[in-house]
Parts: sequence; structure tokens; C-alpha cells
Amino acid sequence: MISVAKAERLILENIEFLAAEKVSLNSAIGLALREDIFIDRDYPPYDRVTMDGFAISYNDWKRGLKSFEIKGSQPAGRKALKLKNAGESIEVMTGAVLPDNADTVVPIERTQRNGNRLEILGNISLRKGQFTHKKGSDIRSGKKVLEKGIFLKSPEIAILASAGYNKLSVAKIPKIAIISNGDELVEVADKTNSFQIRSANDRAIEASISARRIGKVSRYIIKDKRKKILEKIIKLHSTHDMIILTGGVSMGRYDFVPGILKELKVNLVFHGISQRPGRPMWFGMSKESKPIFALPGNPVSTMVCMNRFIIPALNYALSTKPFHPEKIVLKKNVVFSPNLTYFVPVITNIDKNGVIKGSPVTTNTSGDFISLANTDGFAELKKEPKIFKKGYSADLYRW
Repeated sequence: MISVAKAERLILENIEFLAAEKVSLNSAIGLALREDIFIDRDYPPYDRVTMDGFAISYNDWKRGLKSFEIKGSQPAGRKALKLKNAGESIEVMTGAVLPDNADTVVPIERTQRNGNRLEILGNISLRKGQFTHKKGSDIRSGKKVLEKGIFLKSPEIAILASAGYNKLSVAKIPKIAIISNGDELVEVADKTNSFQIRSANDRAIEASISARRIGKVSRYIIKDKRKKILEKIIKLHSTHDMIILTGGVSMGRYDFVPGILKELKVNLVFHGISQRPGRPMWFGMSKESKPIFALPGNPVSTMVCMNRFIIPALNYALSTKPFHPEKIVLKKNVVFSPNLTYFVPVITNIDKNGVIKGSPVTTNTSGDFISLANTDGFAELKKEPKIFKKGYSADLYRW
């Protein structure tokens, strides 16, 4: 068996970056950007008003003026008006261009309008430039505003729109086949006998991928028949970019998967990781450089291996950048004696200092996925101590 760190390194060394494609901005949310983005104009592109009110020259106020002549109204989306003489003001709306020769905005609630005269109320203090947003103060034209490799969220979509990118280069979403094998498995809608279970691992894997928008998933359930498993792998390999199998990967009589993959001349990278749960995990690369993962059939093992290794690998293949987990601090002691890396489910909260705290959750076995309800992910506890004390800092991997 190899260490968790070595397994992660070997996966990333073998995974190839996915191809790029052009998509419309409308379709880009959640995808991995594959080009640097440069702003095509100063932002904001003009001196912008940030408060409804009246624009004046600060020098007029400084020399004691509190009454101004109103020379017009400046709504958003109109060419700038101009203060031509001392003692003039222009009504302005949020988002409008600041009128020429004006440099300060007085909020409307601090003023009183009498016909075409403006009176500034009370003994207020004004600051030069207040409630204005200077041209180019956020970023200058030609500067890089987004770096390739990031996953696009709503702020980045807004930036792309502002920069005029209606089409952009993103990583192409891979097609992923999930194969669950086992004579005991039936579909969710099917009737079950007392010796059968509804297939859940494939649903958990699909959910992990789909929630992050990092793969197009197809699911298949196959009985523990060597020929059927082999034929299905051959067929799906030709039409998919990645295959994930769950079940049949250990050392039992009906655990056909490792032998089938060997027969198909899939290059074995590793089989077995020094961890709990999920020790029998298998990873290899086909002759066509497509990754194939085979996960243990116990549900907790499947979900841990999926989120510890495969999700980071997909993130890397899409973004070309390594995945960095969050940090968590244990809220109570955890005792674990085996010389293995231990993945313990946790319920998280954030304390008043912004630290993520984790309450460990005990499962009965690696088949006890019911106990994972309401957990947020799992903490990775290294091999070192036997007792992980309250306050121990660990990597957090979310479901």
C-alpha cells in the first residue's frame, strides 16, 4: 500500500489537462477559465456618481456658499453636463456621469430645493470627492483582471460582462461513466428482495460531480459477471473521458475488477492506499491516456475516495491548478490506533474568529452512510498520533 500523499501525487502526475473550448458568457457559470482576461477600458470608465444628490464644486463650498443655482439634471446613461460658473449645481442620480467641473456630491437628504435654488441644510461637513467613484480607480485599461485556471462564479461573470467577453475559452467538461457492479444492486425505482439493496454509490458519485459542474455523468448498474463488466468497460471507454467503477475491487471471489482491467491492459498506477476508509482503491490509465478509478463498494469508502482523490483530480484537469483544501480544527479528541490515515466525518461551524471548527461523527462501519446525514465533509487525520486532541488542525474535504 502507498500513502495518501503518494496516491494524490501519482494521480496528478498521470491526469492530463482537458481540452479547451469556446462558450458563450451565458453558459460559462461554474466552468474553468482557460484564458487570461484583460479589461478593455478604465473601470469605472468615467467619474461616477455613487449617491443621489447634487453635484457641486468643492471650492464653492469651501469659500462659504450654501445656496446654489440648479442648472439641470444628470441621470445615468447620459452625456455629462457641465458646471459653467461658480455657485452652480446639477442634480445627479446614482450611476450617472459626474458633471464636468463638479467634484463633490451632496446627498439629496441633506438639501432642500426651492424652485431652481438648492439650499444645503444644517452645519454639515463635506469632503472633496465624496460620493464619487474616480475613473480608472478600480483598474486601468489593458490590465489583467482574471487569471486562467479559476472556476467562474457570479463575480467573475460580472467582470467578464463588463470587459466585453461574450465568448470565452473554458475547459471542456469531461464525459464520465459510473459503473456500479454487484448482484445485490437494483435501481431506485425497482422493487427489492430481502437480499438486495438500492444502488446509492452511483448517485453519490454523480451528485459530487454534478453539484460542482465538473463532469457529464452517465450511470450503469452491472451484475457480478466478469464478461458483462469487461464488455461494458470496453464500450464505455470509447465514448467517455473517464470511468469510475464502484465495487468488486477487493480480494473476494467475485471482485473481478482488478483482473478485468489488467486483461484490458490498463496501466496500473496503484492498488491500495494506507487509509481508512477506502483502503482498496485502484487507479490506472488506459492506453488512450484515459483515467480509470475503481473504488471500494462500501458507501462511506466510495464517498471518501471520491471527494479526497477524484474531485481534486477533476479540478486539476479542468483548471490546470492544484486543489487546496480548507483547514479545520477539531472540537473534541479523536482516538484512532491503526497506522493509517483516518478520514473522519465532521459537522462544521465557524467560530467568532472565523476559524472552521469540526465536530467528529462516528460511523458504525464503512457501510454506514446513514450516519453521514448532516455532515459537511471529512477531516484528514495523518498517521502520526494515536490521539488527535481537541484543537488539532486538519485538512477539510467537503462532500
